[in-house]
Amino acid sequence: SAVSDKTFDYPLYLDLEDPSQSKLSRVALTEIAIDFLLKVENRGYYVGLYSMGSWFTDKFLLNYRYKGKTLND
Repeated sequence: SAVSDKTFDYPLYLDLEDPSQSKLSRVALTEIAIDFLLKVENRGYYVGLYSMGSWFTDKFLLNYRYKGKTLND
């Protein structure tokens, strides 16, 4: 991967807010975010999700549990 064997002072963030992504369902967007967070975190990195404030209320399901994790965890 592009970040293998590298160290960072800051977390690696996934940015989900592009208009083309807004057409995805709330479940799909939430699962994409959780998949990214889990995969990168499992490789030993700190992670985060970046988006517009309105997406956190309108596009993501913050309490939706997927693979044992929610976006609120």
